[in-house]
Amino acid sequence: MNWIYDLILVALFLSMIWKGWRHGMLSALLRMLGWAVALVLIATWGASWSQTVYDNYVEAPVVSAVESAIPADAITAMNNGAEALDDVQEVLDNLGGLLGGQVVSDSDLETITSLLRTDGTTLAQAIVQAILEPVLLVVIQILLSILILIVSLLLFGLLARLTSSRRRGGGILNRTNRLLGGALGALEALIVGYIYAYVLSLLASFLSVSWLSPAILNSTIFVSLYL
Repeated sequence: MNWIYDLILVALFLSMIWKGWRHGMLSALLRMLGWAVALVLIATWGASWSQTVYDNYVEAPVVSAVESAIPADAITAMNNGAEALDDVQEVLDNLGGLLGGQVVSDSDLETITSLLRTDGTTLAQAIVQAILEPVLLVVIQILLSILILIVSLLLFGLLARLTSSRRRGGGILNRTNRLLGGALGALEALIVGYIYAYVLSLLASFLSVSWLSPAILNSTIFVSLYL
């Protein structure tokens, strides 16, 4: 299975070199600038924007969903202490989908019980804060990063098309332009390869599935070089 991830990386690498050679140096520079702008935005404001999206649009409906999944006797059971872990786990299992199946650790349980009051809303907020919020922030940051990449690459891609040398004639200047474009395409491919490996590693740690795991990624020939 690991060879598939290497094959995709090699295909990306070759396609970037081909595109750089085909369109020329200036076009390749603009595409690289698009990657650079996107990465700077993600690295500089990605985390804060993700937190803003979570606070304004995600937290309230998630808390509401958790509160509706809390059994009527859960607060009493948690106050008794002995069955608290089972009751919190039952709440998470009742959610299903992306939010379901999260595991309650002892530290999470201590956080929840320390914040516990006598109403379901506070219990729901404690469960979300201790267990679900870190997972949701990772998901939001991945989706937001993809959106930033798409917008940046589209904008600079339009500029790159305007400067493409694909339809120009021969000559030493145009051949040099294409060679330099291919070299810049290789550099662009290294950046794309890093992003590709980073996304794979995030998904491997988040999904925990047999076909995509840290062990599989570490056994690859090329992807493992980025990890």
